[in-house]
Amino acid sequence: MTIVAISCACCPAEGEAIELVNPREDQLLYGYLPLGWRLAEGDRLICPACSVRFVHLFEGVKPAVLARLDRHGPSALGEIAAIVGVPIEHARRWCAEWERQQERTAA
Repeated sequence: MTIVAISCACCPAEGEAIELVNPREDQLLYGYLPLGWRLAEGDRLICPACSVRFVHLFEGVKPAVLARLDRHGPSALGEIAAIVGVPIEHARRWCAEWERQQERTAA
């Protein structure tokens, strides 16, 4: 187990992560990020403050994701996120909201 320094790809924020490495192959087995930190596309680390800011950047495409969920359902979520160009964690959050709305409508 090793503690490594990490930094946000968007701002000067820093933190510490824990890495578990296979000593025989010098290969990363597990990595634990500090609470609230996210791994973005391209292996970039995003701090909690910047993560919240990114949610607002993608709010404009939320209707497109919801429309595709109406048409294709949640099983196509990965493809929907890729087509629309939104990070999968945002698409998952919106999908959960969409599913709750579907349950309310059905009841």
